[in-house]
Parts: sequence; C-alpha cells; structure tokens
Amino acid sequence: MPNNNFSNDLKKCLSEMQDITMKTAAGAVSSLISANFTIQNSLTSEYNISELEYSEYNPSVIIKTNYTSGINSSSIMVFKQSDIQCILNQLMNKSTTGVSDFKFDDINMSALNEIMNRMMISSAAELSNLCHTTVEVKKPEIYTDSEQTIEKLLNLEPFDTVYVITSELSISDNIKSKFISIITPDMANDIATKMKPAPSGSSDTGIPDTQMFNVSSPFAAPPTQQPVSFNSFQNTLTQEQLNNLQLLMNVPLELSIEIGSTQKKVDDILSFTHGTVLELDCPADAPVNVIVNGHLIARGDVVVVDDYFAVRITEILQSNLLDTLRENNL
Repeated sequence: MPNNNFSNDLKKCLSEMQDITMKTAAGAVSSLISANFTIQNSLTSEYNISELEYSEYNPSVIIKTNYTSGINSSSIMVFKQSDIQCILNQLMNKSTTGVSDFKFDDINMSALNEIMNRMMISSAAELSNLCHTTVEVKKPEIYTDSEQTIEKLLNLEPFDTVYVITSELSISDNIKSKFISIITPDMANDIATKMKPAPSGSSDTGIPDTQMFNVSSPFAAPPTQQPVSFNSFQNTLTQEQLNNLQLLMNVPLELSIEIGSTQKKVDDILSFTHGTVLELDCPADAPVNVIVNGHLIARGDVVVVDDYFAVRITEILQSNLLDTLRENNL
C-alpha cells in the first residue's frame, strides 16, 4: 500500500490524466454519434479489490483494454447498460429513451466495438503525448454478461489494491451519468512515473532526470522551447527516389463530399418515387465530411464558386490514410 502523501499525489495525477485523455476520446465519439458526448470531473479512489462495490452500474457493460506498447498492462471501464444503449441509439438515430427488452445483438455489438475502439485509440494517442512514449492498445474486449468479474479480468487476488477513477459523462441533453475506470497500482505508478519528474538523483531508469520529463503533466514545469532546424528533404534523396516520389504524387485519389446520411428499411427504399424527400441525420448548418478513398480526412463548409458547389476546409482530422501518405512521402 503506498504511503498517504504519495497516494494523494498519485490520485491527483490519475484524475487529471483521465480528464485529459477522455476529453479526446469523447471528442472521437461525438463525431461518430453526431451528439455532444463529454467526459469530465474525474475523481480517483483507492480500494481493496474485495471491497470494490459497483452494483449501482448493474446491469453493466465491462470494457477491458489491453495495452501493447508504452504501458504493459490492462484497464477496465464499467458503464451502465442503459448509458451504452443511449449511445447506440444516438448512433443509429433511434429514440434515446431506454427500453426494457434491449438486446446486444450482432448489430449493436458491432457498433459498440467500433465506438469503443475509436474511443480507446484516441485515448491512447493522448496518453502517448502525456507520457512521451508511444502507447498502443488492442481492440477492446466487451463483456455484457454478469459472469465476468474485475478480479478475473485483471487477474487479481481479493486482497489486491486497485485505483478506481469515477468520471461524469453526458450525451447532449439526453443523459447525465457516470462510469468507472479501474487500473492496477503497477499501471498507475507506471503512468505517474512517466508523467512527473522524479526527485533529483533518485531515477533508477538509466535516463538522466533532465531528459525524462520534457512533456506537459500535472507535475512537470513547461519545457523550454528550443529552435529546431531540419535538413533539406530534397537533398537527402537520390534522383531515382525523387522520380518515384513524383510518380506517387501523381496518383489520383477519389474525393467525395458527404452532407449526411440516414438509415431506411428495404421496404422504405423500394417505395421511393419522384419527389420523395429524405431527411438526413445532420442539421442544415452542420459541416460536410471530406472523404478520400473511403477515409474521412476533413470537414468543411459548403460554398459556391463561379456557380459551382465547393467546400472550404475548416478542420483536418487524424486519418490513417493521411498518415500512410505522409510516411510514403518521407
């Protein structure tokens, strides 16, 4: 059991880490479900696993995240099933009012997997910035049955200690609720060590103290900005490489603009006639999506240029496609 002073600092560190990483994760979910999804006001407590009580979240949905790089551990999130149902209904443009016969069928599970995957990838990316190391995660494991316990999922004994982070969540004006995240002391201390400076001369990592913590954290002073210079990219490539690069730059990509979408039953689609009006899932003043080869890369506003529709880019999004193109460009 950690001493009280360090435990209080560690709890504060974990709460701030949760707020920062979950803000980014919530933003990713917001863009997916077209609603204002927020996570904030996290508070960390320390429990013996045998004393941990989360019956207020029953029936619950448990999300297990396995970290594969940067942090070698696992964490658990416990949501109320009714909150998960509200998120899924918002995604599918259904009523957000809960129903007693809700089932986690294949469609709901597939949608929930996509939401949680985006959520944890975004969270890991933000955690990478905080810890100044690449943090990667596997696709989250989702459990909707009551047979799974925190002890089994984290491979803990009844007398082991865990840190429980309680966070508030809301979806527009539909729900105001909360969920909990559960991490082991090893993971908590690993995160805190990477986020905060160690006492002078106490580092046992082999890395000088002045080099360990050049990142923003609840404990670290802001880093000193140093001028950076880069060698000319053109001078580092051979003529053959430059020719290959030029070929890559000339590869055409299909770009399309999506103003919105909706879901219709087969029967509805077969009844379409001339003059049928389709209502989309976004307001008239919402930005449109810029899609390249099936990848959402940006958002923008519709404008008119010389009697033609055009899009003015207002936001560039993180995209695997753009990352791949940049890597090939380099």
